[in-house]
Amino acid sequence: MKLPSHSKMAIVRPLLKKCTLDSNDPVSYRLISNLSFVSKVIEKVVDARLTHHVHKHHLLPVFHSAYRPFHSTKTAIACIPNDMIGAVDQGHVGTLMRLDLSAAFDTVDHQILIEVLQRRFGVSGKALDWLADYLSGRCQVVRAGGSDSENSALHFGAPQGSVFGPKAFLEYAEDVAHLMEGLQYHLFPDDMQGQKHGRPADVSAIISALEDCATDVSAWCAAKRLQLNAEKTEVLWFGTPANLRKIPSDNRSIRLGSMVVHPVNVVHDLGVFLDAELSMCDHVTRTADMFLSFA
Repeated sequence: MKLPSHSKMAIVRPLLKKCTLDSNDPVSYRLISNLSFVSKVIEKVVDARLTHHVHKHHLLPVFHSAYRPFHSTKTAIACIPNDMIGAVDQGHVGTLMRLDLSAAFDTVDHQILIEVLQRRFGVSGKALDWLADYLSGRCQVVRAGGSDSENSALHFGAPQGSVFGPKAFLEYAEDVAHLMEGLQYHLFPDDMQGQKHGRPADVSAIISALEDCATDVSAWCAAKRLQLNAEKTEVLWFGTPANLRKIPSDNRSIRLGSMVVHPVNVVHDLGVFLDAELSMCDHVTRTADMFLSFA
């Protein structure tokens, strides 16, 4: 059984992210992709079977969150600060490096995805043939202001608005975990985080480990047709105030290819603001300000 061609058509509706944004600026819109009810029902069955297979054989990394049972972002945001606090309790300083992918779901190479499903996840035979057909022949139209755009073929990307699409990206990007094994890491669909800590005297070794990891991830992205988002790549040094003062201010940046990532004092991580001293003062202040703005 193949997915009917009309079930591969997506209707994309641009919705304004916030009412305060400029409606004439395309960047102000979030594209919502809608698929047919029938296609989602069929995908639900396929997704349940593939999820059972992946869970039974432990085919995804433990620290890969989102779109998985017992691996939510809530679990991740509890784990990440806990690891950081544990390092500080040892008298160490550490670095949290956040790598973000640009439009990750939109650049998935279908042929690479099929090869990954076959080689790393053991999908074969009719199941693999169905998934190959599912990814082929997809198209979309943009609907706005009561009018539709011309039909556009989709040769790349995990189907937006689908049941299977997010899970497909998890499998597509699963092998990046092997590049981060030298760090304490946590992976998300389009975001990677790695931590490295040690004594203040070990700063050079920490930086070297992070740069090597970033270089490997950059090469991996090129091979997978993905791209790192330089603007959202962040580095946060953390530790006690006394230990942080021992790190020279000119020896805290991370080099990523030709780009130099300078450290920040606060990162916005999965809805939580983490500061260099792990005091959570910035998070509490911003949360209080947000509630006061609605009062």
